[in-house]
Amino acid sequence: MSDSEKYPLMPLPDGGYRARTRLNVVDSDGTAILYYELLSGGTRLTRNLCALLKRPYVLVDARQMPEPEAVASVLEFVEKNGIQTFGYACLSAGAELVGVGDVAERG
Repeated sequence: MSDSEKYPLMPLPDGGYRARTRLNVVDSDGTAILYYELLSGGTRLTRNLCALLKRPYVLVDARQMPEPEAVASVLEFVEKNGIQTFGYACLSAGAELVGVGDVAERG
């Protein structure tokens, strides 16, 4: 199965970064926000949109939380909130720090 079959995408005409982020929040049942020490840029925008739109989210500080604890925290969040469509926001380095790809695959 190709990536385009596995992950159907819809182009967002004239959509900028903020519009795409907002739709990601709206289209998911809940969002894990993985950051390193401080929320900034996209992680801060995603958290603010989740709060504004009253969408469930969990914050994971990769600097403070060891990987096994971070994974357990996200999995607990997914189970507790009945998440079917999972969104995540992170810095590129943050994704590697806590294995977000592994978490998403387990969901």
